[in-house]
Amino acid sequence: MIIAAPQPNDWKETSARQTVALTRYLIGHYNIDSEKVYLNGYSGGGETEYLVMEMAPELYTVFLHCSSQLNGDFTPLVEAIVYMVTGESDSYYARSSVRKTYGKLVQLYRGKGLTDSVLRPY
Repeated sequence: MIIAAPQPNDWKETSARQTVALTRYLIGHYNIDSEKVYLNGYSGGGETEYLVMEMAPELYTVFLHCSSQLNGDFTPLVEAIVYMVTGESDSYYARSSVRKTYGKLVQLYRGKGLTDSVLRPY
C-alpha cells in the first residue's frame, strides 16, 4: 500500500494539478492496481480533491469526501464510488451541504442505472 499525502499550495487548481501529476507518477512508476486508487480530502482538501475529480476522474475508483462541501457539476464524481462523511454538528461545513450533494449524486448514479439496493441512504 502506498499512501501519498500532498500538502496543498492553494485550495484551487494548482494543488489539484499537482495531485493528479503525483497520482500519475505513482501509477507509472510502481506496481499499482488501477482499480484500487482512492482519493481522500478533508475540509478545504475536500474542495481541492473535488477539482482533482473534475480533472482526472478516470484515475480514482473511490473518493472519500470528509467534512467539506462540493460545488459545481458532480458528473465527474460518478465515475468513482463516493463516500461522504461529516460531523453531526460541524460548525464550518454544515451537514445540510453534504445532504444536498448526496441527493444530487444519487440522481446521477440512478441515471447510470444503479438501484436503491446499491445506493445507501444518508
